[in-house]
Amino acid sequence: MDPAGPQDPPPYILVEVPQGTAPERYLDESEKLGSPSLPPRPLSAPPAPVPVVDPSTSKAAAVPAVTETQQHHEAAEKAAAEAEAAHDEKQSGFAKRFMGNMLVARLGRAGVQSVSSTVKLPLYLSPWGDNNPFVAPNLRKRDLALAGVMHFGADALIGSSLTAAEAVVQHGAAWTAEQGVDHGYDRFRGARPHSVRRAPGLTSVEVRIAHKLIGEEAELRFFESRDARNMLACAKGWFCPYLYCSSRVSQLSRRKEFTVAEVMGPGLKADAALAPTLLSCITQEDAPVCRLDAGEDAGERSTNYKRFAIFFMGISPYRTASAWSQAKVPGEARLRFHLLTHIPAVVVPIKSTAPVCAWSPWTLDQILHGKDGYSAEKHRDEILRYLDSVVDESHVRQQSRESWRQELSAAIDQILVGLKNISSTLGSIADAFEDEHGGVVMFRF
Repeated sequence: MDPAGPQDPPPYILVEVPQGTAPERYLDESEKLGSPSLPPRPLSAPPAPVPVVDPSTSKAAAVPAVTETQQHHEAAEKAAAEAEAAHDEKQSGFAKRFMGNMLVARLGRAGVQSVSSTVKLPLYLSPWGDNNPFVAPNLRKRDLALAGVMHFGADALIGSSLTAAEAVVQHGAAWTAEQGVDHGYDRFRGARPHSVRRAPGLTSVEVRIAHKLIGEEAELRFFESRDARNMLACAKGWFCPYLYCSSRVSQLSRRKEFTVAEVMGPGLKADAALAPTLLSCITQEDAPVCRLDAGEDAGERSTNYKRFAIFFMGISPYRTASAWSQAKVPGEARLRFHLLTHIPAVVVPIKSTAPVCAWSPWTLDQILHGKDGYSAEKHRDEILRYLDSVVDESHVRQQSRESWRQELSAAIDQILVGLKNISSTLGSIADAFEDEHGGVVMFRF
């Protein structure tokens, strides 16, 4: 047989391999092998079994579910926080505020409010919380200056031969320009900090309560409401100027009396900032603050709960003791809060359903002269009954968990007894605020 030519394939070579072993090239080829190709399944064959997937091995499928759940909870918490913020910080529309704060609009709203208060006076107190239904508009120096420049300047430019329609358009444009300049000035000026004035026995804090409201009705709730004994009494409305100056109109019925009046809304950010501001104005020489909350002073840093700051204070306009219309500035309320230095303040933890602020209807005039059947024991028990319904015991400081009611009662006694011991020679109180506009107030923060 002739040897193989150059074109013929090489002859087969037999290699003996020991049992249980394989050549290296076969091992490499076996590692590269993929899934075997199967012939197509005939249509008449029974269905193949569904493969069972182990949940522990399918990590990629479980991650989206967890992520989606976390996103759902985060979205729910964000929506709840936004809803609470929207409830606490209500705002009127920009156009409504822009037009409503014009000088002519303020004059018109004051007239309408006076007529409305006069009609309702037999059944309700006035917005100021008294028996005077007339509401005077707030007039500032720059209002008169801007009005003079805009209106007289427009008259000089356009001339005096105007029809009625042209006059309306002219003055409307002047009012709009006037309000635009005023609004721009407020933006340029920015927020101003509070100012503190100290006199013997008295600390006066002047604050600017910024808001974006126009004629909103205050939502009031009354604790232990009952029939009134005197329909003409108006002492219970002593704190209403605070609400009306910040464009929250209150309606107190003459037929009802109450133990505590609660302001449920609309709330302002300035309401929550007021309590820390007043507490920061209390010095070491003043009466100490009685804290029953588990806050920083109690050794626990926690801010996930609300508090009530309880003060005895007097309120007045920022210029005089009785010109309330001057305190109702467009876009803000300018008031003075007066704290007696020998009267302690109290801080207690409260539930999330507590109001924005609350006040007791008893005034300093009734306390000093014992009017309308006033007694310190009755007043103390009323405040304690109300606080017992709003205090959150889970956030009371650890050392007072068993005795916080006794400590709170002792603190309220110190407030009321201190009011009875006001020196008659302390003339700074009479100069700062009227006795009819002083009482116990609680601010949430």
